[in-house]
Amino acid sequence: MRQMVLVVMLIAAVVAGTTGYSVAGEQMTREEVMATADKNHDGRIDLQEFNQRMTEVFFFADTDKDGKLSWEELQAVVVDADPQRFKAADSDGDGKLALYEYLYVLHVDFATADKNQDGVLDMEEVAAMLARK
Repeated sequence: MRQMVLVVMLIAAVVAGTTGYSVAGEQMTREEVMATADKNHDGRIDLQEFNQRMTEVFFFADTDKDGKLSWEELQAVVVDADPQRFKAADSDGDGKLALYEYLYVLHVDFATADKNQDGVLDMEEVAAMLARK
């Protein structure tokens, strides 16, 4: 359960554009990120693994099970979430993030984090992503 909560915080932080990857004083390490998302254990997170993990996180965070993430659901996991970034991600303006809106923002973040543009995030790129926030 702790691992799922940490991953939810990490991904929600990326979506929210927050200043850190922590909640209740717990910082998520690059090793924890890698352990939760690297499904085939090759030391890298490819886009398929990333999409799978992010989709799992979306449905975990969607506590009212309406198929969308509300600002309140995001804030429940990321205390210092950025409301402007949330609003920008909400392309249809309904006040919630549908899965496609959520994944679009995360794909942009994945591409930004993939500094060498090889289609995967290695340990160094994950570390840089964590340091950036």
